[in-house]
Amino acid sequence: MAISPICSFLFCTYFLVLSLLFFSPSPTHEAEQRRTFIIHVQHDAKPSIFPTHNHWYESSLRSLSTVAVNAASPDSGDATRIIHSYDNVFHGFSAKLSASEAQQLESLSGILAVIPEQVRQLHTTRSPEFLGLKTGDNAGLLKESDFGSDLVIGVIDTGIWPERESFNDRDLGPPPAKWKGKCVAGENFPASLCNRKLIGARYFCNGYEATNGKMNETNEFRSPRDSDGHGTHTASIAAGGTCFQLQL
Repeated sequence: MAISPICSFLFCTYFLVLSLLFFSPSPTHEAEQRRTFIIHVQHDAKPSIFPTHNHWYESSLRSLSTVAVNAASPDSGDATRIIHSYDNVFHGFSAKLSASEAQQLESLSGILAVIPEQVRQLHTTRSPEFLGLKTGDNAGLLKESDFGSDLVIGVIDTGIWPERESFNDRDLGPPPAKWKGKCVAGENFPASLCNRKLIGARYFCNGYEATNGKMNETNEFRSPRDSDGHGTHTASIAAGGTCFQLQL
């Protein structure tokens, strides 16, 4: 039985449409594969045509494949926008990238490493004896370090509850002259809560929200205030003052 030209044409058209559906790349799928990466750069490798390092970072991101960028929804903003820039311990930035974009970025001149973000779980240990932190010991870390006199300790954690007695600044002098930090105010955390013991506090939400979506502000604070308790606990162990007449 002969196939009419019209039927043959319809079949070919139908097959072509199916082919496009099955083999066309899925922008949505590509966009869903994005995750946060931390990019470590060689600080002095910035080309002179860029006035700042941030301009260099943004240009590097724009040079990547635009497939994932075009897949972003209109409400999501630029999918490869810079989340954070780093200028102290090391130089670089963080951004949301697909695996292929991360590979492309790593091949660019001046990029030292492209590291996928890792989620760390909180762990608390009650071991002051092991750490040599019992105040009555004649030997141990506290005694050998003059009880931490004039040390600035930075704690990266869930935040801090400044009203705790561990952070009372009585009998303390001013912060060391080398201190360059500041106390950043936020929700339920005026800058006046910092003192000569808690000499600075900052909070960072962008990286968390880039990975997990908007924070739940019904039980979390957009400020250095601790809604979990873990940060307050560890900060008081590392740098808290001596508290008397406490009961557990």
